[in-house]
Amino acid sequence: PGLLLTDVRIGEGDESLIENVRVHTIVAMLGSGVQVLPRIEISGGAVAADHLVGLFAADNPQRWKSQQWLLKQVVVENLSVTAGSLFFAELSGDVTFHADGRIEQASLRTIGNTLRISAEPTPQGATLRIDGVGWRPAEEFPLTFDSLHASGLLQKGRLIISSFDIRALGGVLKGSWLVEWNEGLAMIGDAMLERLSCRKVTAVFAPSLSLEGDLMGSFRMHGAGRDWESMWENMDGALDALIVRGVLNGANLAEATRRGRGSIVRAGSTKFDRLAVSITINRRQISGRSLVMDADQFAATGQFFATRDRRVDSKLLVSTRNQGSSQILPVRVSGTLPSLVAVVR
Repeated sequence: PGLLLTDVRIGEGDESLIENVRVHTIVAMLGSGVQVLPRIEISGGAVAADHLVGLFAADNPQRWKSQQWLLKQVVVENLSVTAGSLFFAELSGDVTFHADGRIEQASLRTIGNTLRISAEPTPQGATLRIDGVGWRPAEEFPLTFDSLHASGLLQKGRLIISSFDIRALGGVLKGSWLVEWNEGLAMIGDAMLERLSCRKVTAVFAPSLSLEGDLMGSFRMHGAGRDWESMWENMDGALDALIVRGVLNGANLAEATRRGRGSIVRAGSTKFDRLAVSITINRRQISGRSLVMDADQFAATGQFFATRDRRVDSKLLVSTRNQGSSQILPVRVSGTLPSLVAVVR
């Protein structure tokens, strides 16, 4: 015979809910003294991340000495994890224990085995090793990670990713990330970008902008909000970007400077060898300063501003090189993406 518990609720506000807990060999629970339970199955429901941190506490030896039951193995099926308003859906795997009842290791995976998580207890919290292939955090998330390797620490109210290595968007992102859920949600992170595809980046984050080339640089961000959506909406970021062998579609600077002062050029494209710019992002606009563009026949410096409704305004000084002579022309590129107009003043 076994024991089946249903609708198990944990916490003062029922923060954790487990649909089924099945204890095999109920005879092991009878008698006096410390009882050994060889196997427990947990399936369905959602567990608060803060409750998991309590299970992984490794700094209270008196707790383990007073155990009435010792677990050998816990099998987990289709169990979700919540962290504030964050929701990590349907994990399966198992948890193994030391002879004294302390958790040895938890090994969990998502449906389809696209993400694998290994957790071990430490005095600071649960250390995590995360590996993924073809993983997408949620259906509404804008991209899929080709591969993911990360290490971190789960503590009460926070997840610290000390390092991550992600292959996505045609390149590599390496950095760290912290998210807290004590009051609402807050995050802070940084990353180094290596050879990302501008075409893939803009297709995900700015589909009205058509930009090609290899993107490198450093990115820093922080944000806070009531939930996941508002946290990202309130994000502030800074990107020091370098794009090589690129094409900006929507404006033709070379044609505008060829026509000279007073000319107006609509649409077209601009090829360049190198583009460096410092970009800041907030909920109102994106601004680019210290812009330097190098191409075969010209070089340009200046700045630009773009709003959330896709309006763009930039002021450039374009230095042309033609048969030994050169001239500097002020060019304004403006419009609503994807339609831009270059005006030589």
